Amino acid sequence: MDMKIFEFLVDYYMPDLPKHLEQFGTPVSLISTPWFLSLFIGYIPFEVTFRVMDRFFLNGSEVLFRMGLALFKSNKQKLLATDRIEELLSLMRNASSYEPEVLLKVILELILNIICRRR
Repeated sequence: MDMKIFEFLVDYYMPDLPKHLEQFGTPVSLISTPWFLSLFIGYIPFEVTFRVMDRFFLNGSEVLFRMGLALFKSNKQKLLATDRIEELLSLMRNASSYEPEVLLKVILELILNIICRRR
């Protein structure tokens, strides 16, 4: 169920991305399921992992959605420019390619965006 919600959120906030992924026969869930199952351990910088886990135990799965959206959003242009599935999967699995400050900034922007849309 959470994967369907997450796929909806990715399609809602970044509609061109799922369409691009479908060209490779790769649904959003193929990339994001391991993230959710592992609470992002090994997929994001270690120092951000602690923050995600703290928030997960405090607020539940909502933080996983935000982190997943942040990963897709921070790599959106690179993903859209990718024309090989191997390159795409490698990009999304490489924790060292994410800057902690950038990820946290993207998460904050997403939260503010969500709050503004609710009003």
